[in-house]
Amino acid sequence: MKTLNVKGFIGFIAAAGLAIMMAACSGSVDSGKGGGIAVTLPSARGAMVFSAEKVASYTITVSGSGTEIEKTAKPGDQIVFEDLDAGRYTVEGRALDAGGNMIASGSATAKVTGGETAAVALMLNFPYGLHNGSSILDSNYTLWNYTSSGAYVFKNFAAIPEESDLTSLTNNNSDPYYSTISFAEDKSGNAYYMSLDYIIVEPSSRPSLYLVSDLSNPTDKEVSIDNIDDPLYYDDVNDTLYVATFDSTSGLYIGKQANPAGSGYADETNLLMQSVSKNGITGVSNIFCYAVQGNNFYLAYQSSDNTAHLLRGTLDFSDSSNVGVQVLADKGIKDLGFGSDAGSAVISDIVIMYDGTVYALVRQNVDLIEITTTDAGDARNVFSRGAVLKLEETSGGFEVAEKLGWTSSSRLLQQKGNTGETGCQSDISDISAYIPEYENRNTAFYGPRRFVALKPKELAIVDCGVNIVLPDYDNGNKKTGNVFIHNRVVTVNLADFSMNVEKDFVTKMKPESDASVIKFANIRISGTIGSSSSGYEPNQTEE
Repeated sequence: MKTLNVKGFIGFIAAAGLAIMMAACSGSVDSGKGGGIAVTLPSARGAMVFSAEKVASYTITVSGSGTEIEKTAKPGDQIVFEDLDAGRYTVEGRALDAGGNMIASGSATAKVTGGETAAVALMLNFPYGLHNGSSILDSNYTLWNYTSSGAYVFKNFAAIPEESDLTSLTNNNSDPYYSTISFAEDKSGNAYYMSLDYIIVEPSSRPSLYLVSDLSNPTDKEVSIDNIDDPLYYDDVNDTLYVATFDSTSGLYIGKQANPAGSGYADETNLLMQSVSKNGITGVSNIFCYAVQGNNFYLAYQSSDNTAHLLRGTLDFSDSSNVGVQVLADKGIKDLGFGSDAGSAVISDIVIMYDGTVYALVRQNVDLIEITTTDAGDARNVFSRGAVLKLEETSGGFEVAEKLGWTSSSRLLQQKGNTGETGCQSDISDISAYIPEYENRNTAFYGPRRFVALKPKELAIVDCGVNIVLPDYDNGNKKTGNVFIHNRVVTVNLADFSMNVEKDFVTKMKPESDASVIKFANIRISGTIGSSSSGYEPNQTEE
């Protein structure tokens, strides 16, 4: 058996990517075999190789005809695939940096026949112009503290604060944009916050953007951001900032600004709000969040029957006043792999990563932990749970590829002992709790609320909710029950899709939480979970 080595060479088709060309050549081969494929990788010192200093290795995979082979080499090396049967193959390439992060990818097809190998160009697309010296988005942590007045206070951290006394996080800035949790950060580290009419850019030396509600009157900068929980989104691949607003009568409007922190405009800049055509988007009562990358579009909304939905479509900005949308898929919360007990779960945040992978957060009852009575009698349900989803895009829309952190079944919270021993008013009804057990707190969410940092191989998520411990009666003594409130920063490792709790600002409902402790939501309990007694022992520990 002879091996056909196809010597590859490097060419450049466009400044947006790197092309690996596999040239056709002939050789003596067995009639049933096509030969081999050889790919020569660019040298980091090659004069024509842009951004090669960021590439530490290449991985090339050849699959087809019942064969799948993956090989890795350094820049300048040659990868040879030998003894390939005749047939059609898929060639996939990835460029990795020194940290093992994929910074470019692409694929092509090749038909191997007896004596010849067809020429194929493998285009590795570098996100948002790595050839210009930029890098993969690695954002700061953006956290906030919920105050008694209901205002949110933003702070940026290079890392999660380790100090237990968080009084230093108090912010005296009274600017109006500190009353919202809508924020974004671009690849240069500039932060964007949403006020009533303005998008504030930090650092403050940067200009501010303001919104225009009427395209025919660009001096009118007043626009109401209503019925949308998170109006801002930043597309790091195309360096574009988006803002959206929704009105039940007028519909959805989206505005965008390329290079939002650039110096090409003075002071404030009009940000035109273009009407989004309602093609396929109907019955929307509230929008939770959205994500855009190029023309790829995701929208999380609540329908008129109070059901959460996730929609994928494409956007067309070619019309100066209207944004065209083509809906590819629209799925209710139960269609996303959640059972009939999903209840009031909603999609709270979406992100499209630089490589096109999409992640979404699902939460249930974060702000209000409500204890409800079912038709079955006195049994009560209480929810505090959530999940992160990894989505796989398909030609017809999307599918859920992986789900992490969801508490799929309930556990029974039961009162211990008899209240008659201490003369209490009444026994406490059992509670069916869709809350992670304390021992599972590091593998399940309480209520993921927002992505607060994006790393090349990691997502940081704000997660908040409760755990409930019922009173314990023993020999005439009572240990009072308690509600333990968790405000956590959780990271998800994208390599193995596992979660890790980085910081948990846990507090108790009783005694009242210290105001200096950070919290991401003003969690309230609705419903009775205990009975009063004339005497009690100290609160129980969380377990």
